[in-house]
Amino acid sequence: MNDPQDKRAFEHFLESIELRFHDGDADAASKERESHAIDCIQRMYAGVTADLLEHPRTELQLPRLKAWLHPEVVYEWFSPVMPPFVGRRHGREQVYAQVLENFSALENQRPEMRRIIAQGNDVAVFIHESGNFVRGGNPYVVDAVQIFTLRDDLVATFQTFGHMTIENG
Repeated sequence: MNDPQDKRAFEHFLESIELRFHDGDADAASKERESHAIDCIQRMYAGVTADLLEHPRTELQLPRLKAWLHPEVVYEWFSPVMPPFVGRRHGREQVYAQVLENFSALENQRPEMRRIIAQGNDVAVFIHESGNFVRGGNPYVVDAVQIFTLRDDLVATFQTFGHMTIENG
């Protein structure tokens, strides 16, 4: 991620996590379990961002993400139009390989945090993102909800429900 605008988009995404958690909930600060879950997800996203900044997309590695994945993690991505992202994977190695493939397919990513909700060990992240596919350069826009469930402070389930619009170039 060499473009300063890309870097700033990811930094803004990270900064907005805590703000969105407290948005409209005067009691958010007193919710210890939920605050801890939000903190884990924020640190996971921060690790992914750091990895994206350190590695070119052609040699992408996401070791910080892999460290946040539970050994028995389940990945599910539901969408009518989002190959190769759609599908189900199980286990740290399969999920890591899928997420690595997902990130490797995209460039000029501009993620925006719309909302974040936590209940116990479950965190729902509402995102809007635009960018381009590496292959062909076609622009995309995606709106999605990512739901994470933590076990032992690691991501045990990662579900995404989303819709992507792809412009033909």
